[in-house]
Amino acid sequence: MENRMKSILAVTVNYRGPQDTLTCLHSLARERETVPGLTAIVIDNDSQDDSVSTIQRGIDENGWGDWAQIHGHNRNDGFGAGNNFALRTALTNFPVPDFFLLTNPDTEFQAGALQTMLQFQSEENGADIIGPSTENNDGVVGPTAFRFPGILNGFSAGINLGIVSKLFGRWELAPPPPAISAKTDWLSGGCMLIRRDVFQDIGVFDETFFLYFEETDLCKRAARNGWSSWYVPEARIIHRAGSSTGFASEGRATIPTPVCWFASREYYLLKHHGRIYKTVCDLAFLAGRTIWNLRSFLRLSRGHHGDPPHHMRDFFFWNVLHRRAAPHSGGEGSSSPTRGVRTQAD
Repeated sequence: MENRMKSILAVTVNYRGPQDTLTCLHSLARERETVPGLTAIVIDNDSQDDSVSTIQRGIDENGWGDWAQIHGHNRNDGFGAGNNFALRTALTNFPVPDFFLLTNPDTEFQAGALQTMLQFQSEENGADIIGPSTENNDGVVGPTAFRFPGILNGFSAGINLGIVSKLFGRWELAPPPPAISAKTDWLSGGCMLIRRDVFQDIGVFDETFFLYFEETDLCKRAARNGWSSWYVPEARIIHRAGSSTGFASEGRATIPTPVCWFASREYYLLKHHGRIYKTVCDLAFLAGRTIWNLRSFLRLSRGHHGDPPHHMRDFFFWNVLHRRAAPHSGGEGSSSPTRGVRTQAD
């Protein structure tokens, strides 16, 4: 009964993915059977296609108009800015929702996922930001609970060697998903259930991040103010990562790393740690990856490190040579949501 009395606003930012967004809304409609206090708003980030009309038609045809709506933007200022439009509006109007459910349009909630997260929150008073278990289309659970980026996990990610991963396991950036609920540093922005008090305390997303690292920054600011992030594997969603950008985090990426990933990573490290720390992080990753490449050349390493094509070269160009557009990365002016690289790091 307690869950039925909670108000939750789901916020989804669409970019040229109306069918994915409608699939997400279908799964949210099912969640409303156990959590009727759930409402939803879709923010379209200037898709410049038929997204708004297609989603509105789906809302009308399915009779969702009493709990779901879509709002079209006339410009794309990034993922965080799209969420912020809905968050600021909701936070300044009465009544303010008890929770915000931030979910990507390419996610599908498994039955009871939202109720499970709410139930965990009611039992664990310190669970302020909650993330579910995330599966791909094949049912494989991917990492969605992470540790904050740093020097040790930068080196470990670069060298990609089992013995090093075990040695630095305590600091590993993307450890294996735990089997039981656990506190974590930060959660994937693909799905986050967040208390309204968190936003009222630390504010909304930093819009300097156009795409990537905005949820890392949000959880970092929350942690500094005493708010906790928790991973709850009993709640399950499916996430078709990269459907809008073409750049997926699960498995081996097939396109180069977008420029805005480098810009966002740089801004995050400078914002929270400063230039010296960022430089050491860069060198740690490059040193680790150089060792991996040498081992591979000597046939001491097997398989693939999992990086997108040309990632190390692009990483070197951006962070060492300070080239603002790495040679193989998606640059400004592309039609994808990676086009607007905005950074205060220059």
